[in-house]
Amino acid sequence: MNHNDVMKLVNSIERDLPVDQWTHRGVQIWPLMRFEIFRQSEKRIFDGANGWSGIFIKFPPALRSFLDALKVCLVRPSVFLNLFGKTQVLVASHSSFQKYAYSGKIFDPYADRNILEEREAGHKTQKWEFNGLCPLNLSGSLLGFPWALFFYPLKIISRLRDKTLGTNLNHPAFLEMAKKIGTDPAQKMQSSVMASANTISLVSKFLVPILKWKSVKKLLVTAYYSEPQMSLILAARHLGIPSIDLQHGVQARDHKAYGSWKKIPLDGFGILPDQFAVWSNVEMQIQKEWSLSPIQKPGALMIGPSPLVLLKKLGANDPIPEWLSQLRLQNSKIALLSVQPTVDFVSFLKESPRVSDYFWLIRLHPRMKGEISKIAAALAEIPNLQFEVVKSTSETLFPLLETCDMHVTGYSTVATEASWFGKKTMTIHPFGPQCFPELVDAGFLSPWETGF
Repeated sequence: MNHNDVMKLVNSIERDLPVDQWTHRGVQIWPLMRFEIFRQSEKRIFDGANGWSGIFIKFPPALRSFLDALKVCLVRPSVFLNLFGKTQVLVASHSSFQKYAYSGKIFDPYADRNILEEREAGHKTQKWEFNGLCPLNLSGSLLGFPWALFFYPLKIISRLRDKTLGTNLNHPAFLEMAKKIGTDPAQKMQSSVMASANTISLVSKFLVPILKWKSVKKLLVTAYYSEPQMSLILAARHLGIPSIDLQHGVQARDHKAYGSWKKIPLDGFGILPDQFAVWSNVEMQIQKEWSLSPIQKPGALMIGPSPLVLLKKLGANDPIPEWLSQLRLQNSKIALLSVQPTVDFVSFLKESPRVSDYFWLIRLHPRMKGEISKIAAALAEIPNLQFEVVKSTSETLFPLLETCDMHVTGYSTVATEASWFGKKTMTIHPFGPQCFPELVDAGFLSPWETGF
């Protein structure tokens, strides 16, 4: 099934079934089921993380995250002690979003650099004013210390103590789903969704006293649809703390998390944010189309453009590193390829015409960094392909966009940021034009097959 067909299926389920009434251990599970339907339909080409639900299938990444968090706390005890400080506004985001917080260098949401290393290098934090929303100091990590230190142990406990994760369908929601998608897919979905619900339920109970302790008045999240974020949102909901999702990437009309919800409970889903802070009128309209719950009105809040676009508008500049300057001198045409795990970019580079005309700066999604060696090896086997992937993935986006002649992606919001640099984007995924209708209209985005 393609993306549009999956959304049609999801919307039919929302219209026909009481999805707003399905719960497990105090967690409304339809959002988890919705995400799982999309996950099962996606073919992930390279994806080291494989989603939160895959944590027990691929345990080494979880163990590494836990050990890294433990190492940080042992080496820098002050990081752990931050847990005990008061926090009026809690910013709970994936660490990459916080890269925007440092002055002296431009950071973007896909550069995966170590926050502590940047802090120790002497960079000062700066505050961003989100159009009156609140002044944010984006220098802390989740709860002031690495969340993996407590999240993974609680996740393991939630799995070990639960007796409902058998292969038999034993919940009304999945019995209904079996009629829609078949018994086997419904059984797989039940196992994954119940596991996530168990984790969110347990972690949220753990977080409630911590949020009280830290005197949190407002919760800000990015990419709310991970288990840690939804656990925080549910804990905040129990305490009456408003939660706001800060846009971090594409929010298309058919996005699994941000678009085309057809049924919302009167008091909102407990694991969805109360509001969505978005970059433009396009996302604002998408949110308004479905934010029908009184608790989620107004569902969208305008905060202006992405931080990188804001910096470009303000005339900021970032020096071009030497390696990019050399590439520019050696190649007449350079393309920047922003990759997502569900986009088969390897086949594109193998089979598409005109690929050999360019030198390719290939920038991987953060979730793919664990397989960068495997990806580099696969790319090296493509005849006549000139590329660089390691430095391009770690480099900040600003100099990459300054250097390239053209941007290529499946549906990354780098397309919007590229337009601010005067660079056109070619999409290699059918979902791309749906995500950026304003760029299509402005002549800044076109399918690779048709060109400009």
